[in-house]
Amino acid sequence: MRCNRHGLAAGPDGECVVCLREARDLATRRARRLALGACVSLFGISGALLAARLLREPIAAQAVTSLAAEPPIAAAPVATQAASETPPSEVATLNAAPSAAPSLPPPAAASAEAVAVASAQPVTPPRQPTSAEVQAAYHATPVLMFSTSWCPVCARARQFFHANGLKFEDRDVDADPQASAELKRRSGGKGIPLIDIDGQQLRPGFSEQATMQAVAASVERRLGVSGIRLVPATVPN
Repeated sequence: MRCNRHGLAAGPDGECVVCLREARDLATRRARRLALGACVSLFGISGALLAARLLREPIAAQAVTSLAAEPPIAAAPVATQAASETPPSEVATLNAAPSAAPSLPPPAAASAEAVAVASAQPVTPPRQPTSAEVQAAYHATPVLMFSTSWCPVCARARQFFHANGLKFEDRDVDADPQASAELKRRSGGKGIPLIDIDGQQLRPGFSEQATMQAVAASVERRLGVSGIRLVPATVPN
Protein backbone atom coordinates (compact mmCIF):
# COMPACT_ATOMS: atom_id res chain seq x y z
CA MET A 1 0.00 0.00 0.00
CA ARG A 2 1.25 3.44 -0.93
CA CYS A 3 0.44 6.96 0.34
CA ASN A 4 -1.87 8.92 -1.96
CA ARG A 5 -0.04 12.24 -1.19
CA HIS A 6 3.60 11.28 -1.36
CA GLY A 7 3.61 7.95 -3.22
CA LEU A 8 5.55 6.28 -0.43
CA ALA A 9 4.87 3.04 1.33
CA ALA A 10 2.04 3.57 3.80
CA GLY A 11 0.87 1.73 6.86
CA PRO A 12 -2.57 0.33 7.58
CA ASP A 13 -3.91 3.85 8.20
CA GLY A 14 -2.85 4.99 4.74
CA GLU A 15 -0.16 7.44 5.99
CA CYS A 16 3.48 7.29 5.04
CA VAL A 17 6.54 8.38 7.05
CA VAL A 18 6.30 11.93 5.71
CA CYS A 19 2.61 12.18 6.67
CA LEU A 20 3.35 11.02 10.21
CA ARG A 21 6.22 13.54 10.58
CA GLU A 22 4.01 16.40 9.36
CA ALA A 23 1.24 15.40 11.76
CA ARG A 24 3.73 15.29 14.65
CA ASP A 25 5.15 18.76 13.76
CA LEU A 26 1.63 20.22 13.53
CA ALA A 27 0.76 18.85 16.98
CA THR A 28 3.98 20.30 18.44
CA ARG A 29 3.23 23.78 17.01
CA ARG A 30 -0.31 23.69 18.40
CA ALA A 31 0.98 22.73 21.84
CA ARG A 32 3.45 25.62 21.82
CA ARG A 33 0.76 28.10 20.78
CA LEU A 34 -1.50 26.88 23.59
CA ALA A 35 1.33 27.21 26.17
CA LEU A 36 2.18 30.73 24.96
CA GLY A 37 -1.46 31.78 25.12
CA ALA A 38 -1.72 30.43 28.68
CA CYS A 39 1.38 32.42 29.77
CA VAL A 40 0.04 35.64 28.21
CA SER A 41 -3.31 35.15 29.95
CA LEU A 42 -1.60 34.49 33.29
CA PHE A 43 0.51 37.64 33.02
CA GLY A 44 -2.55 39.67 32.07
CA ILE A 45 -4.54 38.42 35.07
CA SER A 46 -1.60 39.10 37.44
CA GLY A 47 -1.21 42.64 36.08
CA ALA A 48 -4.92 43.34 36.51
CA LEU A 49 -4.90 42.08 40.11
CA LEU A 50 -1.84 44.18 40.96
CA ALA A 51 -3.37 47.30 39.43
CA ALA A 52 -6.62 46.75 41.35
CA ARG A 53 -4.70 46.37 44.61
CA LEU A 54 -2.70 49.55 44.02
CA LEU A 55 -5.89 51.48 43.28
CA ARG A 56 -7.59 50.09 46.38
CA GLU A 57 -4.67 50.58 48.76
CA PRO A 58 -2.60 53.59 47.62
CA ILE A 59 0.89 53.73 48.98
CA ALA A 60 1.34 56.74 51.24
CA ALA A 61 4.75 58.29 50.85
CA GLN A 62 6.25 59.08 54.19
CA ALA A 63 9.44 60.93 55.20
CA VAL A 64 10.47 60.00 58.68
CA THR A 65 13.52 61.41 60.25
CA SER A 66 14.60 60.09 63.58
CA LEU A 67 17.41 61.77 65.34
CA ALA A 68 18.77 61.13 68.79
CA ALA A 69 21.22 63.78 69.79
CA GLU A 70 22.60 64.57 73.20
CA PRO A 71 24.42 67.73 74.26
CA PRO A 72 27.81 67.12 75.87
CA ILE A 73 26.52 67.18 79.43
CA ALA A 74 27.00 64.27 81.80
CA ALA A 75 23.84 63.05 83.48
CA ALA A 76 21.62 60.03 83.93
CA PRO A 77 18.93 59.46 81.27
CA VAL A 78 15.55 61.04 81.97
CA ALA A 79 12.53 58.78 81.42
CA THR A 80 10.06 60.15 78.90
CA GLN A 81 6.63 60.91 80.34
CA ALA A 82 3.38 61.98 78.76
CA ALA A 83 2.29 65.57 79.31
CA SER A 84 -0.37 64.45 81.76
CA GLU A 85 2.30 62.67 83.86
CA THR A 86 4.70 65.61 84.14
CA PRO A 87 5.45 66.24 87.84
CA PRO A 88 4.20 69.55 89.24
CA SER A 89 6.64 72.45 89.07
CA GLU A 90 8.20 74.09 92.08
CA VAL A 91 6.60 77.52 92.49
CA ALA A 92 7.44 80.45 94.69
CA THR A 93 5.00 83.32 95.31
CA LEU A 94 5.27 87.08 95.52
CA ASN A 95 3.16 88.19 98.51
CA ALA A 96 0.28 86.01 97.36
CA ALA A 97 -0.56 82.48 96.32
CA PRO A 98 0.13 81.90 92.62
CA SER A 99 -2.90 81.96 90.41
CA ALA A 100 -3.60 79.18 88.02
CA ALA A 101 -1.51 79.34 84.90
CA PRO A 102 -3.41 80.62 81.88
CA SER A 103 -4.69 77.79 79.79
CA LEU A 104 -3.32 77.54 76.31
CA PRO A 105 -5.81 77.59 73.47
CA PRO A 106 -6.52 74.17 71.99
CA PRO A 107 -4.82 73.41 68.70
CA ALA A 108 -6.80 74.40 65.68
CA ALA A 109 -8.89 71.59 64.29
CA ALA A 110 -7.88 70.23 60.96
CA SER A 111 -9.96 71.56 58.08
CA ALA A 112 -12.63 69.17 56.88
CA GLU A 113 -11.53 69.93 53.34
CA ALA A 114 -7.92 68.88 53.93
CA VAL A 115 -6.99 66.00 51.67
CA ALA A 116 -3.94 63.77 52.17
CA VAL A 117 -2.33 63.14 48.81
CA ALA A 118 -0.75 59.72 48.48
CA SER A 119 2.21 59.38 46.17
CA ALA A 120 3.98 56.27 45.05
CA GLN A 121 7.09 58.24 44.15
CA PRO A 122 10.04 57.70 46.52
CA VAL A 123 10.68 60.55 48.94
CA THR A 124 14.23 61.51 49.77
CA PRO A 125 14.55 61.96 53.56
CA PRO A 126 15.91 65.33 54.68
CA ARG A 127 19.54 65.58 55.65
CA GLN A 128 20.18 64.80 59.28
CA PRO A 129 21.98 67.58 61.15
CA THR A 130 25.46 66.97 62.48
CA SER A 131 26.30 66.84 66.16
CA ALA A 132 27.91 70.28 65.86
CA GLU A 133 24.70 71.72 64.39
CA VAL A 134 22.63 70.21 67.20
CA GLN A 135 25.03 71.62 69.80
CA ALA A 136 24.93 75.08 68.20
CA ALA A 137 21.11 75.10 68.14
CA TYR A 138 21.01 73.87 71.73
CA HIS A 139 23.30 76.57 73.11
CA ALA A 140 21.59 79.25 71.03
CA THR A 141 18.15 78.50 72.51
CA PRO A 142 16.83 81.78 74.01
CA VAL A 143 15.72 81.48 77.63
CA LEU A 144 13.98 84.25 79.61
CA MET A 145 13.26 83.99 83.34
CA PHE A 146 11.35 86.34 85.63
CA SER A 147 12.67 85.86 89.16
CA THR A 148 13.79 87.46 92.44
CA SER A 149 17.03 87.36 94.37
CA TRP A 150 15.46 85.72 97.45
CA CYS A 151 13.46 82.97 95.69
CA PRO A 152 15.00 79.48 96.31
CA VAL A 153 13.19 77.98 93.31
CA CYS A 154 14.67 80.73 91.12
CA ALA A 155 18.13 79.89 92.48
CA ARG A 156 17.59 76.22 91.61
CA ALA A 157 16.58 77.16 88.06
CA ARG A 158 19.73 79.29 87.69
CA GLN A 159 21.90 76.38 88.84
CA PHE A 160 20.21 74.10 86.31
CA PHE A 161 20.74 76.53 83.43
CA HIS A 162 24.41 76.98 84.31
CA ALA A 163 25.00 73.22 84.74
CA ASN A 164 23.52 72.52 81.30
CA GLY A 165 25.22 75.35 79.43
CA LEU A 166 22.01 77.26 78.67
CA LYS A 167 22.30 81.02 78.32
CA PHE A 168 19.38 82.85 79.89
CA GLU A 169 18.15 86.37 80.57
CA ASP A 170 17.31 86.79 84.25
CA ARG A 171 14.88 89.66 85.01
CA ASP A 172 14.48 90.55 88.69
CA VAL A 173 10.88 91.62 89.21
CA ASP A 174 11.77 93.31 92.52
CA ALA A 175 14.45 95.52 91.01
CA ASP A 176 12.84 96.10 87.59
CA PRO A 177 9.29 97.59 87.54
CA GLN A 178 8.95 96.82 83.85
CA ALA A 179 9.81 93.18 84.51
CA SER A 180 7.22 93.08 87.30
CA ALA A 181 4.54 94.50 84.98
CA GLU A 182 5.52 92.03 82.27
CA LEU A 183 5.24 89.15 84.75
CA LYS A 184 1.71 90.21 85.70
CA ARG A 185 0.75 90.60 82.04
CA ARG A 186 2.08 87.16 81.13
CA SER A 187 0.87 85.05 84.05
CA GLY A 188 -1.88 87.15 85.61
CA GLY A 189 -0.38 86.49 89.05
CA LYS A 190 2.82 86.53 91.05
CA GLY A 191 4.08 82.96 90.74
CA ILE A 192 7.84 82.79 90.16
CA PRO A 193 9.95 81.85 88.45
CA LEU A 194 8.20 82.30 85.13
CA ILE A 195 10.30 80.82 82.31
CA ASP A 196 9.95 81.41 78.58
CA ILE A 197 11.95 79.18 76.22
CA ASP A 198 12.13 80.39 72.62
CA GLY A 199 8.60 81.79 72.80
CA GLN A 200 7.13 78.85 74.69
CA GLN A 201 6.00 80.02 78.13
CA LEU A 202 6.05 77.31 80.80
CA ARG A 203 3.82 77.09 83.85
CA PRO A 204 4.93 79.29 86.75
CA GLY A 205 7.61 77.51 88.75
CA PHE A 206 10.43 75.25 87.66
CA SER A 207 10.50 71.67 86.34
CA GLU A 208 13.68 70.16 84.90
CA GLN A 209 11.71 67.82 82.65
CA ALA A 210 9.37 70.50 81.27
CA THR A 211 12.33 72.81 80.71
CA MET A 212 14.35 70.26 78.72
CA GLN A 213 11.31 69.25 76.69
CA ALA A 214 10.82 72.88 75.67
CA VAL A 215 14.53 73.21 74.80
CA ALA A 216 14.37 70.03 72.67
CA ALA A 217 11.29 71.38 70.86
CA SER A 218 13.18 74.61 70.12
CA VAL A 219 16.16 72.68 68.71
CA GLU A 220 13.84 70.60 66.52
CA ARG A 221 12.17 73.73 65.12
CA ARG A 222 15.51 75.35 64.35
CA LEU A 223 16.92 72.28 62.59
CA GLY A 224 13.68 71.11 60.98
CA VAL A 225 13.90 67.60 62.45
CA SER A 226 12.12 65.53 65.07
CA GLY A 227 13.12 63.00 67.70
CA ILE A 228 15.69 65.15 69.53
CA ARG A 229 16.39 63.68 72.98
CA LEU A 230 18.31 65.72 75.54
CA VAL A 231 19.85 64.25 78.69
CA PRO A 232 20.19 67.06 81.25
CA ALA A 233 22.65 67.40 84.07
CA THR A 234 20.62 67.55 87.26
CA VAL A 235 21.35 69.72 90.27
CA PRO A 236 20.90 68.65 93.90
CA ASN A 237 17.74 69.67 95.72
